[in-house]
Amino acid sequence: MGAAFRPGESKLRQEDRKSKATPILGWACCHGVAFSKEARDAALNGFGSEPSSGKDDAFDAFLGLLGMIEVVDKRRVEATEHHATVAWEGWIFGR
Repeated sequence: MGAAFRPGESKLRQEDRKSKATPILGWACCHGVAFSKEARDAALNGFGSEPSSGKDDAFDAFLGLLGMIEVVDKRRVEATEHHATVAWEGWIFGR
C-alpha cells in the first residue's frame, strides 16, 4: 500500500500521517475502493492534530480496515498464526 513509516517518521505526528495520504488514496483508486468525503478528508488531514486524542489510533484503524479489504478481496493472505512474542494489531478481525 505504500503507507509504511520510514526511519525518523512516526504515526504520532500529524505531518507524517498526512504524508501517507497520497499512497493510501492511490491504493484505493487502483483497487476500486471509494472513500466517503469524511474518510478522504481525514486521510488528507493526517487524522487531526490533537496529539493526545488518539489520532494515531484512528489512522491505525483506517489502515487496518484497508488491510481487511485486501484479505476479503483475496489480495492478501489472512494471518492466522499466533506468536506469543508478537503483539498482533488488528486482532479484532478474527472475532
